[in-house]
Amino acid sequence: MKSAARLSLAVTLLTVLGASSPASAAGQFEKSREEAIRVLLKTEVFADNFVGFVGRPSDEVCSFRTVLAQPDADALFKEILTKGRLAGRLYALCGLYFTDHERFAHEIQPYRKSADSVAMSAGCIMGRERVARLVERADPRVIRLKDPSETTKAWLDRHPDPTGSRDYSMDILGGGWPAHFKEMKGCDR
Repeated sequence: MKSAARLSLAVTLLTVLGASSPASAAGQFEKSREEAIRVLLKTEVFADNFVGFVGRPSDEVCSFRTVLAQPDADALFKEILTKGRLAGRLYALCGLYFTDHERFAHEIQPYRKSADSVAMSAGCIMGRERVARLVERADPRVIRLKDPSETTKAWLDRHPDPTGSRDYSMDILGGGWPAHFKEMKGCDR
């Protein structure tokens, strides 16, 4: 059997066996409070909701959601903003978008012009992205939420594309990335 075929068979078997094993029971991607804080402090990757070949929930977004659900989320995101690595600080900004929007508006300013780049993972694509581009995009269909209570679906309903397309882009400043992470379904699967 050729090595590519063996690899494909192994991935298929692991996926099938993993789907029926006790380890894949509900909650396998959920994070404890301590683990979530640790992940966001240490991460060097700004990951989308689902990553990898099989599209599993990202540790970073599941950690973001765990921290956001904490009663002291605001203090935790502020700590991550001061002590975390660059990717973790971007998640902290996404959290502050919800917990302290006024502080968010102040803290995001230096990132808008940052020349730094950060590792980014979306699906099975891994690369680097300029921080300034993650923070603020100038695309015509970039999500700009009215306030932290608006959802991406509500924004799309308010801004229908004349062609019927549901395509859009996101940044942190307009609330696209923060809402995308908050609205994610899947960490508990």
